[in-house]
Parts: sequence; structure tokens; C-alpha cells
Amino acid sequence: MKPSGPRSKGWPTSIASGAWRACSTQCAAARATIRENSGWTEFAFNVKTSTGTEPHRARVYYTELPGDNVLVVGRDIEDMRQFATIIRNTLITGTLIALVLGIGGGLLTSRNFLRRVDAITDASRSIMQGDLSGRMPVKGTSDELDRLAQSLNQMLDQIERLMRGMQEVSSNVAHDLRTPLTRIKARAESALRSGADGDFKAALEQT
Repeated sequence: MKPSGPRSKGWPTSIASGAWRACSTQCAAARATIRENSGWTEFAFNVKTSTGTEPHRARVYYTELPGDNVLVVGRDIEDMRQFATIIRNTLITGTLIALVLGIGGGLLTSRNFLRRVDAITDASRSIMQGDLSGRMPVKGTSDELDRLAQSLNQMLDQIERLMRGMQEVSSNVAHDLRTPLTRIKARAESALRSGADGDFKAALEQT
């Protein structure tokens, strides 16, 4: 804008739109506001449209020039304000969506984690009740719970093999002792049936 003449004779009365087109004659009406704020300041004005008027805001620079002159340069910043509003609303919406997704994802993750812990607990109780064939559930996700379940299953496999080996040894010992014990029982019963103390003593000595 061109500088005005002396301040007492008037002010520039037009400001530029976003395309630097004259859009209002209300700069003079905001004279007091602009004059009180040397440098950059903002003020509201109305823009005539085909449907009426629209409220806008202008950013104006005011400075004093030599010779008792002033320079007032302004521009319509409504487009920038609307763009800033869109950015702000987008950020707020994005933040809310991120919070909802984060909270929802956290709840789903914690629920899945608790279900897996409950499954491991149930399997442990079954094993403690004597079911050595039971195993910890493995989901195949290779996470910490899966690695823990795999380690416990390997330990249970080893325990089951040891218990099976002990059962086989016990069965073999019982089988090996079955024949001698049967013979002892038969001789003792025969001696008892004979009714003679000598026969009973001899049968016991033979066994």
C-alpha cells in the first residue's frame, strides 16, 4: 500500500485479500486498534459476497515514517486461519483416533494375554493332579509365553520319560520276584497243611 499523508488527514482505506485484491474499506475504522499496536496487529472486518457478508480477519503492519507520515500494510489472513483450523481439527481428530485405537489395542492385548495365562494355569493344575500327558498350550507366536510353554513342555517330556522308565523297572522287578515268591508261598502252604512242625521248619529252610 502507499503511505498516507499526514496522520491528521486520513489513513489508507484498503487492505489486500489473499490475492492482493482490494477487499474492504474498513482499515480506517480500525485506526485506533492499529495505532495502539505499532508493528503487526490483527483486526476483524467484513467482506461482501454474493450472499451477503463474511467475517474476516486482517493482519496489518503499522509504522511511522519520516515527515509525520505513517505506513499501513495489511492482508486478509482468513484463508490461513481456516487452514490452521483444518490442521488443528485434523490433529485433534487424529489424536483421538490414535487414543481410541491405542486403548482398544491395549485392552485386546491384555485380554489375550490373560486368556493364555489362564490356559497355562489350567494345564498346570491338570498336570499336578497326575496327568503327566498334559502339556502347556503353544500358540505359535514365538513370544515370551510361547517360549516359556515350550521350555515347560520339554521339562514335562523329560519327567514323563523318567516316570515311564521307573514304571518299567518296577514292572521288571515285580516280574522277577513273582516266581520265587510263588514258590515260597506254595511250600509254606504245603507245610501248614501237613500239620507237622518238622515239615514246616524244613520247608522254611529250603526257601
